Amino acid sequence: MRFKTLSIGAVNSFPDLVLPETDRQHPAGNYVLIACDRVEIVVAHLMRGSLTVNQGEIVSVNQSIAQVGNSGNTTEPHLHIHARQKI
Repeated sequence: MRFKTLSIGAVNSFPDLVLPETDRQHPAGNYVLIACDRVEIVVAHLMRGSLTVNQGEIVSVNQSIAQVGNSGNTTEPHLHIHARQKI
């Protein structure tokens, strides 16, 4: 199965954020959880061995955190981005 995609652009207005959690062995594949004020952002299915950040590290705008990959339960390389409100 082939998919067509459209790249619209990237937002470059986020402040530097803290990484409270990373897990290279999670079923969702390699992922990074980014903590914002009231929201957590999960970026998943990253390329194995490509994480360039560590738990507790503060990340900056335009900083590379990993490469898109096919880790976890997937059949094609893609990036999963999930935002959830902190409880």
